[in-house]
Amino acid sequence: MTPDDFRTLRDWGATLLRYQMTHCPPAALTNMPAWRAWLRGRLDHLDRVVLPMAEKYGLKVVVDIHNAPGGRDGHDWRLFDDDEYFAALVSAWRGIAAHYRGDGRIYGYDFANEPFQTRPHRRDYWQVQDACARAVREIDPGAVVIVESNHMASPYAFAYLSPLAMDDAVYSVHMYDPGTFTHQGVGPGDPLGQTYPGVMAEGETLDKEFLRRQLAPVREFQLKHHARILVGEFSAICWAEGADRYIADCIDLFEEYGWDWCYHAFREWRAWSVEHEGPDRDHLVPSADNPRRRALLEGLKR
Repeated sequence: MTPDDFRTLRDWGATLLRYQMTHCPPAALTNMPAWRAWLRGRLDHLDRVVLPMAEKYGLKVVVDIHNAPGGRDGHDWRLFDDDEYFAALVSAWRGIAAHYRGDGRIYGYDFANEPFQTRPHRRDYWQVQDACARAVREIDPGAVVIVESNHMASPYAFAYLSPLAMDDAVYSVHMYDPGTFTHQGVGPGDPLGQTYPGVMAEGETLDKEFLRRQLAPVREFQLKHHARILVGEFSAICWAEGADRYIADCIDLFEEYGWDWCYHAFREWRAWSVEHEGPDRDHLVPSADNPRRRALLEGLKR
């Protein structure tokens, strides 16, 4: 991350950056001394590079541990059943809260990316995040804590999400629905060709009202609990026909509902980038102007 990156974000009108502490070596996920060393490196980068530049260019920062200790067993986090991995995550957040206590550059703490619980465990996705929130608040009572819904922060999991028993919590959703559109061609064998607007294979119309229905559990949770909502990620792969319309309609709904939001992603994989375009992953080229870029910049102006 360079000064040019932050100048670009400022010029685009961005005010919020979700700093994903990721790329943990696979072997380190199950070796807690190695995991802690990886995390220290990411936090050092946050201190030396990200926060000073974010302050200079007017961005708040979400701190996100993207790789939970222990990794996953299939979809489910291993720390659901493993005390060492669970303790490592809670301890990490206790240390982060102590280090950044009262730091006005921080928007909030996103405890672990995209929880996924498919079966009963000793502790569940909510209890893990509640424990992290309590650990942070013991150190910094004014910190903003961020809880993600189950099934990779999906909108429908808000139907059974419980609020934390504390004020100033933020509840995060990731919007990639329907995956047959947003992730077409991302994985081997993922079918191509779904358009937006369009008609899905089962005959349902895919349009802005479809998106509104998908987000309805989040909206209902917001209104019922007077909750703050953060769309931690949303996007559509660059070769999807109508990706610009999808991005624009998502932003319209987020703004209508008063939600904060982060587009995924800035100068990460080129296929999510609004500074690249192409028909597939093997033919992406830099693009100074394209419909997806224009849709995002129009949204940021709001």
